[in-house]
Amino acid sequence: ISMMGPILGFTLGAHIGDWELFRVSVRNELKMIAISWTAGVVMGVLFFPMASAEPDASLRWPTKEMTGRGDVVNLIASIAVAIASGVVVGVGVTSGGVNSLVGTAISASLLPPVVNSGMLAVFGLALHSGARPVEFARAHFEEQQIGVYDRVLVDAGVSFGLFLLNVVLIFLSCSAMFKIKGIRATSHSDEDSWARNRA
Repeated sequence: ISMMGPILGFTLGAHIGDWELFRVSVRNELKMIAISWTAGVVMGVLFFPMASAEPDASLRWPTKEMTGRGDVVNLIASIAVAIASGVVVGVGVTSGGVNSLVGTAISASLLPPVVNSGMLAVFGLALHSGARPVEFARAHFEEQQIGVYDRVLVDAGVSFGLFLLNVVLIFLSCSAMFKIKGIRATSHSDEDSWARNRA
């Protein structure tokens, strides 16, 4: 699943006023988000019955990586990464194309928060239904001020918010690079015109 392609598409579409490109790219991005989140839900449904809260368990679920993506501190830490990603993509596109490894790396940073959100949502709803005792969740979530079930669901929301923040910052920083590099709408469709805009 590539999330970076549609983001680049609607960023460029918005910048040059190509609203058809913008519409198609947003639609494709929403499809990718839906597929990724659903994959997380399916994985949550499959793995939750086998999960254990014991520290030495072979399937201690959710992992620290999963709960860490629900930490608000990670929202702050992701700002620099997202801005840098947008700059790299903007420069790459205007200088001859984005290296496939760069695109894959950026997509890999966008995908986990969405999948994680789906998995944590299943975890929270399953706890709410009584599929696991509350002590099971308390082994993972120490902050009890808002209730352990709500804590899990809040972490699911924060994880998804991490993805949305990345998208917005990539959009803004990539748009800024397009402006700096002089990318603009043009009435000419030949390759020479595109090459002049890329220079």
